Amino acid sequence: MFSKEPNLNFPFPLFVTSIHMIVQFCLASLVLYLIPHLRPGYSVSRPRKGGRSSPSSPSSPSSPNKPSNYDEDVTLLEDNGSTNQVKKPLMTKRFYLTRITPCGLATGLDIGLGNMSLKFITLAFYTMCKSSSLAFVLIFAFIFHLEKPTLKLVSIITIMTAGVVMMVFGEVKFVWQGFALVMTASMLSGLRWSLTQLLLLRNPATGNPFSSIFFLAPVMFVGLLGTALSVEGFGNFSDGFNVLADKKGVFVSLGLIVFPGFVAFCMTASEFA
Repeated sequence: MFSKEPNLNFPFPLFVTSIHMIVQFCLASLVLYLIPHLRPGYSVSRPRKGGRSSPSSPSSPSSPNKPSNYDEDVTLLEDNGSTNQVKKPLMTKRFYLTRITPCGLATGLDIGLGNMSLKFITLAFYTMCKSSSLAFVLIFAFIFHLEKPTLKLVSIITIMTAGVVMMVFGEVKFVWQGFALVMTASMLSGLRWSLTQLLLLRNPATGNPFSSIFFLAPVMFVGLLGTALSVEGFGNFSDGFNVLADKKGVFVSLGLIVFPGFVAFCMTASEFA
């Protein structure tokens, strides 16, 4: 779809990927609507005098019954029979801005820049370079203390990095723009998966794939759309779609742009699960 060589020659990967995020958001919303128990709910706490919960109460975040991998400010607290309880949304504005937004931006740019690199490099070269994302995953896992650095893991990173370097030197059609884009996407991929794991483990509002996509997709869409408007231009995208529609027809053209969003939704849900 994105390369200049035969086929579609529709070089607007950022706009197309942003549309995929809308599709994923709609599908995640549909799943949450049809399966109510997957929807994020409320945490329940007993406030102390003055409206704040007592740190010494059995239902406080310091309770031994609290799951160790949930954030203290959003933990689902136990109901001890008290009638003086306060409901608090599991997803707060602060959590959305400080946790969801960075993860969403990293995820959106990872996918968008990876797709954009296909304008310049072959799929085979893309796949080889993208394999370096595993090394970045380990590096960011060390940074966020998700993994403990060991000689074995460091050796794995070193070997994988050396392999990527040898693959790059062996590429006949080497294009710096494409290589820079795919390696940036690989780095963001490592950051993305570390942040995603923190979300899935530490907040019950993002404890399943569909609620995670529901909250992340809008951020991914906004980040990609802003980048697309500045890099590709809406006017160029509109003209390109008209050319594609003249060749393939409006419905086929829409299907080519929208259908991969369904595939991406299934893939992302599987990855998050």
